[in-house]
Amino acid sequence: AEAGVAYDEALRIRRKLAERNPEVYLPTVAEILNNVGSLRSSEQRVPEARQAYDEALEIYRRFATVAPATFMPVLRRVEFNRSLLPGNETR
Repeated sequence: AEAGVAYDEALRIRRKLAERNPEVYLPTVAEILNNVGSLRSSEQRVPEARQAYDEALEIYRRFATVAPATFMPVLRRVEFNRSLLPGNETR
């Protein structure tokens, strides 16, 4: 529970910062969302995990078009994490 509270607070702060400077802070938002996805998955909260992974993927896809060497590896990691969720159709 403590980890979830910490992630929620970190997301709130980074999202606010990303409003002003998305190029700097959105990748951090995506990183936190991946962590939230992993946490929610371990808590058997699959819909919430999927939602977090999907949002992270959306952000990473955007950045991967501009800087593939930097963002494709993390994009693939999030795709892999999402593929491990129960009920995932895209394995």
